[in-house]
Amino acid sequence: EGATHIARVKSVARRLLTKGYGRVVYASSAVVYGDQIDTPRSPDEPLPAQAGIYASGKVQVEREFLGHAGGVIARLANVYGIGMATNNVLGDILRQVPGEGPVFVRDASPVRDFISVADAASGFLALAIGRPVGILNLGSGIGRSVAELVEVACVAAGQPLRPVYSTAPSGRRSTLVLDIARTREQFGWTPVVDLTTDIRSLLTYGR
Repeated sequence: EGATHIARVKSVARRLLTKGYGRVVYASSAVVYGDQIDTPRSPDEPLPAQAGIYASGKVQVEREFLGHAGGVIARLANVYGIGMATNNVLGDILRQVPGEGPVFVRDASPVRDFISVADAASGFLALAIGRPVGILNLGSGIGRSVAELVEVACVAAGQPLRPVYSTAPSGRRSTLVLDIARTREQFGWTPVVDLTTDIRSLLTYGR
C-alpha cells in the first residue's frame, strides 16, 4: 500500500511538471522534519528517515519538484481556519469550548506550530510570484503545546482557564516548530494573523 501511494503521487507530480509552467509550488509538510528536535527546523537541515507513508510520499514528491527549474517547496506547519477538518487537535478542543470542567485531549504535551489558512494563502502567493526557488517553510515560527492551545481557546471564548486532561499520553517529548527566517528574508512574507483572534472567529462563525 505504501509503495502504491508513493508511486501514484510521484506520477501525478511528473505529469504536472510536463505542463510547461514557469513556477510550480508544492505544498509539502513540516512532518518531514520529524518531532525529535526542540529548536525551530530549517530547510537546510538533513531530514531523518521517514517513518510513515505520508511523510515518505512528501519527500519523494519534493525531489520531483526540486528537479524543475521553477520548483518551490512549501513545508507547511499545522494549518487551521474556517472550514477545516474537525478530526484534529484544534477541532477536538473547539468541540469542548466554551464549556465547563476539564478539556480532554489525546496528549497535552506535544508542541506544534500553527498557521492560519489566510497566512498560508498569502505565503503561497508570495512563493508563486517571487523569484527565489528551493525549499521554504510556511508557519508562525511559534511553538505552542496542546495544553497552551486549550488556554488560547478559553481566552478566545472569554471563559476562565480550564484543566486539561490527556486521555492517551505518549510519554515522550514531541516538538515541531518551523524556522521561517528564509521565507521572510527572500519573499518579504510574514504571518500576521493572531491565533487568539482567529480562534475567536472559529468559535463565532463556525468551523
